[in-house]
Amino acid sequence: MHLVPDRYLRALCVTLVGLIWWLDHVTPEYFVPASLYTVPASLSAFGRSARFTVGIVVAALSLNLLEGYLEGQGRNFNLEVDLGRGAAGLAVVIVGFLSVRLQGAGQIKALNASLQEQVAARKRTEMTLQRAQEFARVNRIMMMGEMTASIAHEVNQPLTGIVSNAGTSLRYLTASEPQLDAAREHLELVVRDGRRAADIVTRVRNLAQRAPLTKSPVDLNETIAEVLTLAQEELNRRSTRVSLELADDLPPIPGIRVRLQQVMLNLILNAVEAMHDLEDREPAIVVATGLDGVDFEFVEVRDCGPGLTPEAALRLFEPFYTTKAEGMGMGLAISRLIVEGHGGELRVFTNVPQGAVFRMTLPIKDLDSESG
Repeated sequence: MHLVPDRYLRALCVTLVGLIWWLDHVTPEYFVPASLYTVPASLSAFGRSARFTVGIVVAALSLNLLEGYLEGQGRNFNLEVDLGRGAAGLAVVIVGFLSVRLQGAGQIKALNASLQEQVAARKRTEMTLQRAQEFARVNRIMMMGEMTASIAHEVNQPLTGIVSNAGTSLRYLTASEPQLDAAREHLELVVRDGRRAADIVTRVRNLAQRAPLTKSPVDLNETIAEVLTLAQEELNRRSTRVSLELADDLPPIPGIRVRLQQVMLNLILNAVEAMHDLEDREPAIVVATGLDGVDFEFVEVRDCGPGLTPEAALRLFEPFYTTKAEGMGMGLAISRLIVEGHGGELRVFTNVPQGAVFRMTLPIKDLDSESG
């Protein structure tokens, strides 16, 4: 409906009102029909402001009445001319009323269209978020499936320790001369291994379950230690050495622990797989943490593999793009979504002298709560 900008339309309407009055004033009596005042009143309907339309109508009526008064000076009453002036004024009022109604209908229609677009955009966002959450859950389950042997190994170690230490305690207690101190020490080891097994099961369950997730203070160094425990069997199987460069006294960050565990686990496993064909050097990764300026902390996973081609570096975070023969291409895309959902960034660089570096930065303060 808005064919020209409002400022040009307003200038045109004001000019027309003035021009019509000038022609009406300088020409012989009623040579210019007073009904021409309806033209700017109708043109104003193409603008966005009903107040301006009312102003044009008032101006047209005033000038029409003024010219009628000036014409009436020095002559007798002329029914035809004066009635024409009155009819023209009434026509201006009617046209102005219809213009305002038309503007109101257009604004309501535009508002409805805007609201509908906002609702549609919100629905699209919700559907995208739901798909991302489903992909994240599927990705977690796939990773857990790939790590079944690792999990079994991790749980089996404390269980073996429990059985061994419990048996030793029984022997100390049932001996001809019970050795209570030694039995107590081994029972304490049983308690320790039991807690360790429970912790492993809890971490695995949290990583795979579908449950409401809320932000809480997360210690990045502790989270890395937990993830390395889950990945230890895979690291051992691939003979991959891990070096830690963890900064001291890092403040906890607001985050969803299980989601950040998922990202770190994915980065570590990707680094391990990137070095599976190395022959001239030992597979090794470095996991580092530290401060990135004042407001962010970082986690880096560096490998010494063959590195990335320029094309792979550009497309690595695209959904369904993968450099693996049997990969789905969702792990890094989901990881970036998770990190960005925490207000951070996930990027990849070339390692020196060889390999790749994945760097995750996370804000120290909760940006969502601050913006709310």
